[in-house]
Amino acid sequence: MRENVRVKSVHFNIKTDEELLKSLGRRNFSKYVKELIKADVQRKKELPKQSIKQSGGIKFTLE
Repeated sequence: MRENVRVKSVHFNIKTDEELLKSLGRRNFSKYVKELIKADVQRKKELPKQSIKQSGGIKFTLE
């Protein structure tokens, strides 16, 4: 079962990230982060691709 799991660590500085830590409280951190990531992925899928042409003929596509 462990081979199907990937762990990503998040470090919080208790001095500079105090507000973030307070807002998390006792909620299920893993579930919360996964929901945020899923929402971000969905938002990116719904955004139309935008092309930006810079001078010099360089073309960027934003996703």
